[in-house]
Amino acid sequence: MKSTVFVVLVSWFLSQSSVEGLLQQLVSSRKLRACSKYLVAHSQRWLQRKYRTFFSDPIIRNMIVNFIMLFASFRMERRFWVAPRVEGFWEKDVMGTWVSHGAVFPDWEDNQYVETYRMTKHTFWYLCRRYGKLMKKQNTRIRCPVPFQKWLAIVIHWLAHDLSFSQLARMYCVGKSTALCIVHHGVSVLREHLVPESIRFPTGPELSQVIRDFEALCGPLAVVVL
Repeated sequence: MKSTVFVVLVSWFLSQSSVEGLLQQLVSSRKLRACSKYLVAHSQRWLQRKYRTFFSDPIIRNMIVNFIMLFASFRMERRFWVAPRVEGFWEKDVMGTWVSHGAVFPDWEDNQYVETYRMTKHTFWYLCRRYGKLMKKQNTRIRCPVPFQKWLAIVIHWLAHDLSFSQLARMYCVGKSTALCIVHHGVSVLREHLVPESIRFPTGPELSQVIRDFEALCGPLAVVVL
């Protein structure tokens, strides 16, 4: 309402008409607003009557019910919520064959870790103890999460051999999307926590010592400009 009055006042000021003209414009604007409100209310009541009339027809109702039943008949039933999976490489080999044979031949088990994960058994389980809590997920009502030991094994196996996510999924008996999420999340955790602790650039006296060691090994530093 304030905006309408403001528009009327501006138009009256620009037209330089009399006060009587201003009052007539204000009255006409009020009539216009009342007419617009009546038209809106009338259209709403008309639509409500048409809606009740349309759906009160039994033929229309039967057509809608038949359409819904026909649409439901074409819907494919879900085969299963989670794809059934058997034990994979982690359960059968790492936690099965490796452990049983490693009790008799510890060096053989350590060689299997080196060939598969490019690290010794001691280093692998150290990483599990150190960073496993950062990869551990909570249990849900649907199913239990992937153990953090298996989670880390998938990440390190991917880093060591650069396998595709389909190969990782088949090897460890997880879904392809699960393997993708495990690798991405595990790499981000290792980059955020392991890299700053393991890869450090020397500074101060340590840097000077590194330079002296390098000179003793390879000779003085030289800059060659081509």
